Amino acid sequence: MKDKFFKYFEIGKPDKGLFRIWIVISIIWIIGSLYWLWTKDNFIFHEAYEKVNNITYTFVHTPFHAFAYVLLICFLPPFLILIAWAVIKWISKGCKE
Repeated sequence: MKDKFFKYFEIGKPDKGLFRIWIVISIIWIIGSLYWLWTKDNFIFHEAYEKVNNITYTFVHTPFHAFAYVLLICFLPPFLILIAWAVIKWISKGCKE
């Protein structure tokens, strides 16, 4: 199975290097976005019109919202880049044939 995947996408040394760069950039992105979410008080949960730390919030913020923000902001962009890379490889393989 592994050989078919590497043979189909023709993964060579440049692609492995790009993959390693993608891993480093993804780790930096995830850590940075988690820090940004933490500083924006994403993990303080409240009900609508509830007063928290002398601030009255007019909207609901639940743990589900925080989980959705973490998934969308932290993990979605790196995986979209990986999917775009796979699509570009698939298109370039189709153009070569």
